[in-house]
Amino acid sequence: MKKERMTTFLLVVLFAVAVPLFSQELDPLLKILIEKNILTQDEAVSVQEEYDKRKREESVGVLLANEEKAKKNNEAKDFFNGLKIGGIYFISFQNGRSFNPSTPNGYSAYSKFVLKRGYFDVRKEISPFLKIRFTPDLTEEQSGEYKMRMKFCYADFVWKGNGVVTDPHVEVGMVHFPWFDIEETINTYRMQDAPFLDRIGVATTADLGLLFGANFGGHVNEEYQRQVSSSYPGKWGSFEIGIYNGGGFISKEKNSNKVVAGRLSLRVVPEKVPGLQFHWFFVNGRGNLEENLFCEAKGVFFGKRIYPKWNLQMAAISFQHSHFNILAECFEGEGNLSGTRYYSPD
Repeated sequence: MKKERMTTFLLVVLFAVAVPLFSQELDPLLKILIEKNILTQDEAVSVQEEYDKRKREESVGVLLANEEKAKKNNEAKDFFNGLKIGGIYFISFQNGRSFNPSTPNGYSAYSKFVLKRGYFDVRKEISPFLKIRFTPDLTEEQSGEYKMRMKFCYADFVWKGNGVVTDPHVEVGMVHFPWFDIEETINTYRMQDAPFLDRIGVATTADLGLLFGANFGGHVNEEYQRQVSSSYPGKWGSFEIGIYNGGGFISKEKNSNKVVAGRLSLRVVPEKVPGLQFHWFFVNGRGNLEENLFCEAKGVFFGKRIYPKWNLQMAAISFQHSHFNILAECFEGEGNLSGTRYYSPD
């Protein structure tokens, strides 16, 4: 920007100097007026000088106006640089029968098109060190009404790191919950329903909190990134760990407990089999229920105090290829994020 201003200033100076040099000779019309004794020589020179002065002022004004216009155009271009707008929608056709005790045979038939979920995704790179994301989520309630809620809304602070911990970043706000984002980059064939652990209510895909993540040991080879996947390209794998409210993006925080969740992914043979990864995902915390429901005085159940525990351990193995992807996972745990599924005695 400073360079552009200096260039404009030099052009203005050069023009201001050049115009008088090329304007010493009187205008032909002024010469005719002198010959007809309508103007004197001095009057004609004065008129010529006034004309040259106004011409210089107009030219300088045009240059400044062009500079201002170019500046606004550059600001508009800068705004759109790094801006990505997109969306994804899950639509299905459902036909079958559902349980209905009020009917004679206990079932009722249905046949319908359903918009299961819809995301409008806006991402912007503010600077090399800061990115933001804003993703509303459209979903259908049990009543059939569609409701808009926030899925992601966070600032992502990024930097290069080093040869051991590469591309570290910190998300703050309504952020990713570990595991689900990398799962969706592997299982790219999800069509109409939520990821498995989210679908059964054991964990959630996003929550208010803070997430720290990074890759291990630089990046996997460029051919693999180009032909297979460039997501989470750590040569030896990646990790994420975060602290959250625990209620997920669909519920407010109902207690003072915080949930810790993390993921570790290892690419054990990066040179020969870069698509093979082993994953571990854990959650440790309490279910999102009001504390006074489980205090010592009110939380007695068959003579024992109860707590809404939420603990989860999951192991997975994945293999990504240019023609196919494979993902297998198993988990063990107690409780869920809502605190309604399982209670463990004291």
